Amino acid sequence: MQRPENLDYRGSLIRLMEHGESAEIEAIASRQERTVDALLHRMYSANDEERRELVLLADEVGLGKTFVALGVAWSVLLGRIRDGLPPKPVLIVTPRSHALFGKWKRDLETFLNEAVSNGSQIDRRYVETPHD
Repeated sequence: MQRPENLDYRGSLIRLMEHGESAEIEAIASRQERTVDALLHRMYSANDEERRELVLLADEVGLGKTFVALGVAWSVLLGRIRDGLPPKPVLIVTPRSHALFGKWKRDLETFLNEAVSNGSQIDRRYVETPHD
């Protein structure tokens, strides 16, 4: 599984870091893309010794874990389509916090509108409880 070419974090970073310098934006985008590549390699490696069923993404606050996770999910969805498989839903579960729920919603919208092409065509459903 590989990161699709249409995944580019620069647009979302420019939007999120309005006054950021281009070198800083480039460095962050490059790090996020390398992290997506590393996670996909660990999850889908052809080598049984390298492949992992569970991968933990952990980093300091503000370094883009949400966007990396969205990039991995996007890569898997597009990979399935590329391989002729039906796309499957992606479920994102957050702790019961309106602030965190709202952050994921905003970050998903930014990701789909700024980091990938055709992302605005993705069907999104936001629910706050299992009963919804």
